[in-house]
Amino acid sequence: MNAFKKLLKRFTKTKNNIKCCNCKKPVNNKSKKRISRKRRKELYSWMVRAKAVGIPLLPARRPTNKERREWEYKIVEAEMENLK
Repeated sequence: MNAFKKLLKRFTKTKNNIKCCNCKKPVNNKSKKRISRKRRKELYSWMVRAKAVGIPLLPARRPTNKERREWEYKIVEAEMENLK
């Protein structure tokens, strides 16, 4: 029973935040969701651009920063070639 009470004390929920007993600042879930939505929207626009110029999409695994930058650079180059 004591272990259960400790678990209940561990996390306390507020309206839009989850507050950990060890943390002084609450974690704002809305801002994290907003950031992730913005990132997904940006990645989707890159996917649409890649399909439009015929560049293959990145693999399903998480790409490294270098791989992503090279892929984006290829897309921009292909778009510039199509404009000429």
